Amino acid sequence: MTGETISVSPALLWRLRVLCLTWQALGEVMVAFQVRADRLVASRRFGCWRSLIAAFRAQICALKIILAVQSAVWSYKRLFAEVEMASSKEDAMHAAGTDKIRAQSGPPLPNFRQEAFAQRTAAGCSATAAYASAYGRPRDASSRVNGRRLLTNANIRARIAQIERDATLSSLSTIREVLDAAGCTTVDRIRNGSFKQACKAVDCFADTVLKLSRAL
Repeated sequence: MTGETISVSPALLWRLRVLCLTWQALGEVMVAFQVRADRLVASRRFGCWRSLIAAFRAQICALKIILAVQSAVWSYKRLFAEVEMASSKEDAMHAAGTDKIRAQSGPPLPNFRQEAFAQRTAAGCSATAAYASAYGRPRDASSRVNGRRLLTNANIRARIAQIERDATLSSLSTIREVLDAAGCTTVDRIRNGSFKQACKAVDCFADTVLKLSRAL
């Protein structure tokens, strides 16, 4: 598939891609920690009890990584199946591997005040605050009533959803940068820090992946 426009919910595509990126970063962390743990066992530079404690801690970290991987894989497969059912397997594979997911973007509302209201509402303002700002009114009972009235307009609701969708898709490159940075930092601590620091970094990254997988 060569096109980038897919007829599936952009939010669903975004979640699928984020999970794919998370899975990849977790795989790199898992490999780095396995290498570090193997070197620790082979070095035998600790006493008997300390070696046993280190080995036990390594097993706990490894199990946590495996749990995070399983959670990410399960969530990924679920979302992949949703995209495949809504569109096609090709679309799902494309969404999982692209950083440029786009959806059809419509024009702004012809009424510039309604457009301003939609923009502010999509940014997180209440209907009252968005109306007061867009129409230059005080935040009073009248603005609250008029703001709620505008939210019943189908065109305005659609425009708000479109703005939120576009903002979600535009954040994908930032999400990738954050995940890459987190993964690189974790791998660096695994390779260059003490074994205690390595285990702590793995615990932290695995916890983050678990929370992200469950949220998506």
